[in-house]
Amino acid sequence: MSTKRVITLTLLGAAMAAIVGCGPDPMQPIAATPAPAPQDAQFVPEAEAGIRLAPGDPAQLLADAGKSTFMVRQDPFALRPSEVAFDRSEFAARILDTTGFYPQIAEEPEPPVETFEVEPQPTRRVAGIILGESITALIDMGNGQLILIRPGQAIEGTEWVVQSIDEEKVILRRVGSTKRPKYVVVRLQPDDGSTVTNTGGGQGQGGQGGAAGGGGVQRGGQGGGTGRQPD
Repeated sequence: MSTKRVITLTLLGAAMAAIVGCGPDPMQPIAATPAPAPQDAQFVPEAEAGIRLAPGDPAQLLADAGKSTFMVRQDPFALRPSEVAFDRSEFAARILDTTGFYPQIAEEPEPPVETFEVEPQPTRRVAGIILGESITALIDMGNGQLILIRPGQAIEGTEWVVQSIDEEKVILRRVGSTKRPKYVVVRLQPDDGSTVTNTGGGQGQGGQGGAAGGGGVQRGGQGGGTGRQPD
C-alpha cells in the first residue's frame, strides 16, 4: 500500500469518527488533580483543661468519699433555706416593680399654734345679789353704771355672757373671741371697794324678804331677811 493511500484512509476515518461522535467531548471539564494537604504540627495544650489526666485509684476515691458527710433531703426538689429567702425577696421586688406600691407612713399633723391677745381688764364689781324665785345681780362692768343681769344672759355691748351667779360672786365667760382671759370672776363688794364679810339682820313682813343692804344679798321667803353689810 502506498503512502498516499494510507494518508487518505486515515483522514477518512477521522472524519467518520467526528460525524458519529465517538471522539472526545470538547465541552467536558478536565478534573484537577488535588494538591497534597499540608501536614499540621502536633497540638500542644497550654491550659490545664486540655491536659489528659490519668484516672485515680478507685479504692482511694471510695475511702475519701467515706470520710465525707452528706445531707439527705426527703424532697430532692425542695428549696434550701437560702434559696427560699432569695425567692421571697425576688417576689416582693417583683410586686413593687409591677404595681408601683410605695409604703405610706401616717404622720400626725402638727397641732395648730393658737395665737391670742391678752386684754387688760377694767375694775368690775357686783353691787348686789338677789336670791329668790329667780337669781339676779347688779354689776358694774367698769363704766360706773349698774346693770341687772341673770345667769345665761349676754351682756349687751360686750363679749361677755353670765356663766353663773352665787351668794359671793358672778362668773363671766367670753364668747366669740380669741382674746384672753376667757373667764372673769367679779366678787360682791360695795362702792368703796371694801370686801363684804359682815352679815346684818332685819325684820320683814311675812312673804317678803328683808331689804338688802348696800352691797348685800337679799333672800326672798317668809320671816326676816338677811343682808350682808360692809364694815
